[in-house]
Amino acid sequence: MLLTRQPSILLLFMVFFLFFLPLGGLAQDVPETSVKTPAEASATQPESASGAGSAKSDQAILEKVRNQDPAKLAALDEKLAEALILYYDGQYSKALPIFHEIAREVETTDVMWWIGTSAMNTGNLEMAVKKFKEMLAVDPSLHRVRLELAAAYFQLGRYDEANKELTTVKAANPPLEVQANIDRMLAATKEQQRQVTLGFRFGMGYMWDSNVSAGPDNQTFKTGQVILDPDVAKVRDEAIVTSLGINLLYDFGDKQGFMWNSDVSLYSTAYEKYSKYNYLMTDVSTGLWWVGRQDILKLPIGYLSQSLGGNYLGSRLSNIIHFDPTYEHFFNQYFSLKGVFTYQSENFTEAVNSAMDNVTRRYEINPNIYLFDRKITISLTAGYETVDADNRVNNAETRLYSFDSQYYGISTLLRFPTQTELFLRYRWNDRKYKTPPPAFWGYTDYRVDRKDMYTVVLSQAFLKYCFASFVFNYTDNKSNADLYKFDKETYTLMLGFFF
Repeated sequence: MLLTRQPSILLLFMVFFLFFLPLGGLAQDVPETSVKTPAEASATQPESASGAGSAKSDQAILEKVRNQDPAKLAALDEKLAEALILYYDGQYSKALPIFHEIAREVETTDVMWWIGTSAMNTGNLEMAVKKFKEMLAVDPSLHRVRLELAAAYFQLGRYDEANKELTTVKAANPPLEVQANIDRMLAATKEQQRQVTLGFRFGMGYMWDSNVSAGPDNQTFKTGQVILDPDVAKVRDEAIVTSLGINLLYDFGDKQGFMWNSDVSLYSTAYEKYSKYNYLMTDVSTGLWWVGRQDILKLPIGYLSQSLGGNYLGSRLSNIIHFDPTYEHFFNQYFSLKGVFTYQSENFTEAVNSAMDNVTRRYEINPNIYLFDRKITISLTAGYETVDADNRVNNAETRLYSFDSQYYGISTLLRFPTQTELFLRYRWNDRKYKTPPPAFWGYTDYRVDRKDMYTVVLSQAFLKYCFASFVFNYTDNKSNADLYKFDKETYTLMLGFFF
């Protein structure tokens, strides 16, 4: 304890020290004794109160403090006890100002540690760096502090300085477990310093589809034939599914700065019996990213092509130009808020489908919660979408494909130590069309669809670069026009690889 006149307070702190470990970076998972050299381990130096400070260096400071007024000493002890209770309860933002008050009276390496780790856990990395460096100036052998300093440098994007501190600790020959942590962090800093990063993911699998035609929905394309009767429209089939994703990220060299990201993606389904529903989508996008300490801005623009039916490649259906800016602000390590805007212009290849040419605008907000070092992510979604078919012509036919829609959703991603991931999502959509269906179908009310969508994805990585996944999707579309009511289930098993 900081002062020795209060044995009850000393006992309280010893209980906290024995049963609670600080939350946070790399070094805090390892007690100080585990990173000492053999010579340090054999030395008979007293343990500091925090387990990270220098008891020997603090001794002279504490001797001077003991000569102060007893009432003042008691007040300092009470403040320290209050701050430590908050600290070990994870309430760092409340503990930090109390530690600062104590430091104005007496600043030992223990107090520096508590200030530094509290600052780090509240996002004040510069203050954390300052305090850790002050501790090392007092005692350069505090390797646990040096590891925390390296973690703070890493989060700040100061990778050369992080490497220097990690290398210093590694040279002291710490235990194998600590060396393994250091090696992982050294590899992470090396990865972050790469200017060009290439990602590749390919998968192929088999899908069972309970409703191949999935409708008919608003995406019923004109083929010159009579619309299918609802009872006939629902047909089952199996399909070969192929998925490909390529990502290229160029970092201009400043962690808190600009990057350029490019993506290529492909998705196709090839049905065994009903080849007229074969589908192929290719999308190419590129754009500027800006990454700050707590903010990410993305400005991608892309071109998407869709093909439907026929052979494996199908016949060209439509082309889409899209712009999808996003901005996400991280308030702390547990919570972020993301805003999304989408603008896309779609043009159908066949003149007979020109009435469905459309402009889509989508506005979306996503609060995100990150728990247990991002092993659990919970995301909420609220959005509004408007689709205006063929702005050049405003008639009954084009309004059939124009609508306003609001949607809400919740999803969670669970990451397990076994390299297993489980993704769950529910989304509700309320879509209001701008005209009734054609009169000859017998409807007079404006069409309204309400859709419930459920998704489950279970994925398992193995052999370092391979994965297997199971995907379940269920959609239930309710409509005031019976012709547009449908439900659809798909089950997909997929194998693939990535790097």
